[in-house]
Amino acid sequence: MTGLRSGVHYFDRLFDKARSEKYFLSIRFEPDGLFYAVFDTEFQKYIALESSLQYGTAELYDFIGKHEILRKKFSKTVCIVPSSQYTLVPNALYAPDKKEEYLSFIFDVHQGSQIHTSDLVSEDAKLIYATPLAYDQIAEDFFLSAILLPRTAAFINYILPRFRNVPSSLIFMNLYRDEFDLLVLENGKMKFCNNYTFKAPEDLVYYTLFVMDQLSLNPEKAEVTMSGKISIKSEVVKLLRKYIRFVNVLKFDGDTSLSYALSEVEPHRFIDLLNPALCE
Repeated sequence: MTGLRSGVHYFDRLFDKARSEKYFLSIRFEPDGLFYAVFDTEFQKYIALESSLQYGTAELYDFIGKHEILRKKFSKTVCIVPSSQYTLVPNALYAPDKKEEYLSFIFDVHQGSQIHTSDLVSEDAKLIYATPLAYDQIAEDFFLSAILLPRTAAFINYILPRFRNVPSSLIFMNLYRDEFDLLVLENGKMKFCNNYTFKAPEDLVYYTLFVMDQLSLNPEKAEVTMSGKISIKSEVVKLLRKYIRFVNVLKFDGDTSLSYALSEVEPHRFIDLLNPALCE
């Protein structure tokens, strides 16, 4: 298939296509392909992780249509979609008929996008976001009963339950190909969340320091924890550590189990996929 590039491919010996209705499927769409993970509800562990990196949604559509595993019926499915345009509205102020108005006030929403809302775990607010129609169409055609989730909500819903009892200010960054979400918690509550585009490590550092300055966070005391497309040895981490004392990659907690076949996976790269709570 033209445009197909290599990705990850991990399958445990427990994986059995005939048992797909005992599995949860989490699948993440990106502008250049997809990642998916399979969670075994009986053994309570992830038993498969695979990616297909391609060029364009047309090839992605064709790939899913011919994919033997993705065409199976699963117990539950969640589709994680791009969501760089979003805003948060407290539930007390939210009016369902004004979701387009809320988002349009901040962004010039493209005509080829669809506006949705998503609830957040441990936070009394709605996330209103726009996602390209192409991903809506893929979800509708191949995963009709799936939960549609913006990647920002998948990120927030992983972080909030795990750090809600920490009595300090924490900064979390989840990196994508050329964007990142920056989330700030204070005493376990969300204080700030926004998305930024970057072309070079210096851009990412600038936005991070700017947010810290606006929120009066001390670079000598604040903790920055990174996830997504990042390595602890990357230039971004090295540069951040010149200005911020505590910069680390997110450690995978013990409440999510990976099978032996996935032991080489760097879990911080897939916190949105490797979270069985998404399908609850």
